[in-house]
Amino acid sequence: MRKKYDGSQSAEAILYRAYKKSNKSKDRLLLWTMTAVIVLVFLVTGLGQGKIQADKLRNIRSEGMTASAYLENGTKSDLKKLDEVSFISELGREKFAGKLLQGRQKFCDCVFLDHKTYQKMIRPSLIEIQGKYPEQRNEIMLSKKTLTYLGIDKPEVGMKILLDFYWSDPSQTQMTGSQEFILSGYFTDLKNELSETSTAYISEKRMKQASIAIYPCRILIETNKKYVSGERMEKLLYQEMNLKEGQQFAASDSADYQAVEGILGSYGMMIFISCLLMLSMFLFVYNVLYISMGNDIRQYGLLRTIGVTGKQIKRLVYRQMVRVWIESCMIGGVMSALLERWILPRMIGNLYLGGIKDANDKKPFHLLVYLLVCLGVGIALGMIESMVLKKLILLSPLESLKFEETNCVYPGSTEKNKGKELTDSKRKKHRNRNIICELSWNHVTRSKRKFLFTVFSLALGGELPLCASVIGNGTNMEHRLAAHPDFTIGITQESCTALIEIPREDTDLEIFPESFITEIQDQAQIKEKDVKRVQGFIPIVDTEGMESLEVLNESEDPLPMIQVLKNSKRKKLKNYIKKNDLNINFKKFEKECGTIILHNKLLPQNSRRDATEHMGSLIGVSDLVPVGTDMTGIKVMQLNNCGYLDISQKEFPEIGLAWDHAWAEYLLVSEDTFNQLRQELTPQTFQISFNVDQTQEPAIKRALKQWTRTANMNFQQTKGFPEQLNLFYLDCTSDNIAKEKEYIQASSMIMNTISAALLLIGITSFLNTIVTDILMRKKEFMLLKCVGMTQKQIRQMLIWEGAYFAITFLGLLTTIGNAILLLLGKYMKTKLKYFVFVYPGKMLALITICLLMICILSPKYSYKRVRK
Repeated sequence: MRKKYDGSQSAEAILYRAYKKSNKSKDRLLLWTMTAVIVLVFLVTGLGQGKIQADKLRNIRSEGMTASAYLENGTKSDLKKLDEVSFISELGREKFAGKLLQGRQKFCDCVFLDHKTYQKMIRPSLIEIQGKYPEQRNEIMLSKKTLTYLGIDKPEVGMKILLDFYWSDPSQTQMTGSQEFILSGYFTDLKNELSETSTAYISEKRMKQASIAIYPCRILIETNKKYVSGERMEKLLYQEMNLKEGQQFAASDSADYQAVEGILGSYGMMIFISCLLMLSMFLFVYNVLYISMGNDIRQYGLLRTIGVTGKQIKRLVYRQMVRVWIESCMIGGVMSALLERWILPRMIGNLYLGGIKDANDKKPFHLLVYLLVCLGVGIALGMIESMVLKKLILLSPLESLKFEETNCVYPGSTEKNKGKELTDSKRKKHRNRNIICELSWNHVTRSKRKFLFTVFSLALGGELPLCASVIGNGTNMEHRLAAHPDFTIGITQESCTALIEIPREDTDLEIFPESFITEIQDQAQIKEKDVKRVQGFIPIVDTEGMESLEVLNESEDPLPMIQVLKNSKRKKLKNYIKKNDLNINFKKFEKECGTIILHNKLLPQNSRRDATEHMGSLIGVSDLVPVGTDMTGIKVMQLNNCGYLDISQKEFPEIGLAWDHAWAEYLLVSEDTFNQLRQELTPQTFQISFNVDQTQEPAIKRALKQWTRTANMNFQQTKGFPEQLNLFYLDCTSDNIAKEKEYIQASSMIMNTISAALLLIGITSFLNTIVTDILMRKKEFMLLKCVGMTQKQIRQMLIWEGAYFAITFLGLLTTIGNAILLLLGKYMKTKLKYFVFVYPGKMLALITICLLMICILSPKYSYKRVRK
């Protein structure tokens, strides 16, 4: 029954209702297209941010604090000056006040923190916290690692513990020695997991009663410039303040920076990928409207012929556009909120240590992301409608009614062959042509501009999931761990320090003897050539040599270690020095018994001039000897100081240091210099590593673990060291992978979900392109049926049209797209040394299958709807 309208309704309202009804199919398609875009882009960004937050938390826990910079030996006035710096968000105070000893061996540092520093900078890095930070004089807070070292497996808050405590200042004797402490709290510390030492926290009251001044102390700095690298941040800090002698700034990459770098290589790449994602989303919506532009112009031309003014058409169009946009934003917002509330936390929950399930507790809904996506969709809608209306103004009503973007010349038409006479061969060829294919091709290329734009937008949507797959597979932590040798056995840092600091009474100077290495080779069933060694010496440095080391800002007496630089690593170090134009005399290092002093952020900026003056000076080294040895007969070998290098720099090459950044100072020497030194000094093997047959790996692992336990027990019993001090450590790559299995799986799942969401955006864009094009061609299908084409032939024509789009689409992905993937792989390799390029063949095959299914199925169902 026809609906009756009363006279109170305006003509424009009636027209709007009719216009809305006639565009019902298009509006419905556009509504769900924009909703899908909002939800999918929100899902991708939500997962990406969740992954970054998860990795950020892991980085904070591995670093032991949220602060990424500090000022060494800072004063109260320095604290006030730093508080006025605009890019500094938080400041804290940390004082290394004392130490716990067992015999003569230090096993734990005691640190004072003010309450604010503990709550905001340290507490977020700890897990399984029980109790509270110490407040009373005799209270102490210990890690589970330290409690285990003391033989306490079941600690209780409030229990009394007898500890041997000493202040870091040897002249301070108050409250030192063996005394009783109360355990105010304990925690699990994930910093330096391979190390047997940890940090304990003492109260401010203890400091005051012992008259220990808080200043000078280390001032911890947290900045709001999370996107700035540690190297750049250090320069910014030095620009803000002039430091005194003995002070220095040290900065590392923030936890946020490391998280982004671990996923995408840099903040720049994150911004670039985000822009591509937003562009893809924009083109997704724009493409659907662009295809229907010709039909819209003809429809508006019809309105103009019946007397509707241009202003009325504009109001009509924008009113309809705003309605569809608001509806899509509302539906997309509800679905995005449900994703944020229920799905995203569960997907990223497994990434967190310590049972934290949701990275977004502080931000329950990413409102900014949602608003940006909605704004992008609205801009796409506004731009295309403005384009249509602008073109409409230039056309007369009759031209608008008959508008075609480019006149399509059908096969065999007189216009195409006008003035041409066909030969017999051409007639035969003309009869054998596939008219259906030609009709399809002519329609696809009717507007070359439209065709190229459509293919470009589709190719961009297809390239993004391929790039995401390359990044996700290449940055998998399993690649980083698998790059390590199967087994690494070395001397622990604690035992090496003990052997240097505690006088030796035996004459056996070789810590890791050749007989041990032979036993390990037999256990692992490997040959000598398969074992990689890290070698050097444990030296005694003479007084003149110590002057070269005292330039470094070391709070305690330096304990340098001589290590050999393998010839295979020499070129890497040389290129690093040349690339960064560092003040190193590498020629002397190679040929004249030279040494490069390696340190970990120990050379203050105001001491670099003194360091330069010490270059060329001699460093006398002799062998580590037993107590009571007459030193007059010991020959001192001379090393030339060739310069200082900071191993904490991001680009510093992997040269196989014994303890990486854990050891403060190394005297690096070449293999030629090492061979000269071994004539007078006892060569030491600090570490060996090797790979084994994977089928035998479990059995070899059991054997090596048993060997390590036995060797450590013998060391403790024969050398008189406490049972907690181990001589050797065993690092198994398979155990490390198994330990991180849950994180690896969860991380892989998130990256795969992001790739799948991006793939869905691209595939949906292709589907909408095909479906929209079919729905807008009712008049053309009627004409084709009138000239004798059957429904089957029309469906075949539509399948071929989709096939042409798909072939061009895949052609771009496998040519220009592959080149982009290779460039992306090279870029990521420069940013992440462990990155492994894996071609996304499975993703490309999935894209191809989806395109084929769309080309075959969508014409059938879309044309069926048009017929109705």
